[in-house]
Amino acid sequence: FFFFFFFQAEDGIRDFCLSRGLGDVYKRQVQTSPNISPTHYSPRRPECIQNEYLVLKSLLHSVVEQRKKLEERRVMKQLMSNSMFPWLRNESGMLTNSKYSAPLSKTYPRVSSYGVSSQMGVVPKRPNKLNQDAYFALENFMDIDNAYLFGIMDGHGHFGREVSTLVKSKLPANLALASTVCQKDRVRDLFLTDESFRESLVKAAYAKTNSELVTAGVDLSHSGTTSVTAFTCESLLLCANVGDSRAVIGSLEYQSTEHRWRANQITVDHKPDLEEEYKRIISFNGRVEPYKDATGKPLGPHRVWMKTKNSPGLAMSRSLGDIAASKVGVIAVPDIFELTIQNKHKILIIASDGIWGVLSNEQAIEIAGGYYEIGEANLACEALVRAATVEWKRQSEVIDDITVIVIFFNQ
Repeated sequence: FFFFFFFQAEDGIRDFCLSRGLGDVYKRQVQTSPNISPTHYSPRRPECIQNEYLVLKSLLHSVVEQRKKLEERRVMKQLMSNSMFPWLRNESGMLTNSKYSAPLSKTYPRVSSYGVSSQMGVVPKRPNKLNQDAYFALENFMDIDNAYLFGIMDGHGHFGREVSTLVKSKLPANLALASTVCQKDRVRDLFLTDESFRESLVKAAYAKTNSELVTAGVDLSHSGTTSVTAFTCESLLLCANVGDSRAVIGSLEYQSTEHRWRANQITVDHKPDLEEEYKRIISFNGRVEPYKDATGKPLGPHRVWMKTKNSPGLAMSRSLGDIAASKVGVIAVPDIFELTIQNKHKILIIASDGIWGVLSNEQAIEIAGGYYEIGEANLACEALVRAATVEWKRQSEVIDDITVIVIFFNQ
């Protein structure tokens, strides 16, 4: 009976791997026969060599767990549609509990793993340079099951490190203020069902954070920070950004027997020469043009200047802090983008321009994609930092601070 079951399962294991884009992994595992535990599947453990049985046993465990989850969802769906149970639908068609008249909470964990890596940059003749980037990665945000909040801040100016560190502590707290004005279940339901609530909350949190910076005792005249945040729960992905840090999502698309990674940029880099940004800065009596050398030759990207002074010279049109730049149209209002996570979406990367200044969206997703099948988000972050560092060194003596968060999604 055992051998009959074992070999019957092998076909299911192989089909399961192929359907999940794990064909190469299956082949590699069978060839090398490493000892892998069901909870930590990784072909990168040469110290554990066993026979093929252990490989198939681990993969069989994955099949069983997957089928259990599908069966649980099927049963739950039947319960919700069965009139014998007190689950009803309201006029809008939303599932509700008749006792409380509140939307049902069906939390499916989308995030399978995530990793973070941050590296201080290099500036010649500045041995005491500090890493001005900051980040946060919060699980069960606002006490909502399977809710995550990720953020990266890229500070600039003499006190850029202080500003980014302040935003790191204040922005999540201000976003969580909603949990103090309504019950836990209500917060979750509002976040998942009310788009206007989400947008209002995020914009208010950014505004409150920016106002708190002014009273924090840091000189903000020519110092500030970017901020890109990503909130995800169930199939909702909400990204907000101020400045030129960026969020990019990677999709795995299948073509016959091959699969291909595709990158889609979610956020918009706030550059001064974008039409909407340019018009606002001009209306505030500002000026947008690149820095010019002694001969009048333009150098580098477009920057924000006062009309009659070569200051502040900020290379972005939105930021937190930067009081001098705020007088000529630089604002701290975030753009907000929402996406429904689908099965094809596998990777989310948010990073400072230490990554995006030298790597394209497609390059970053391809690099991270190499670690998706083995579930090593931290290794993906380290690989991205290495690749960006190599490219910075190739282009210049200066290496920007580099910070990246990689999130892997489940099916």
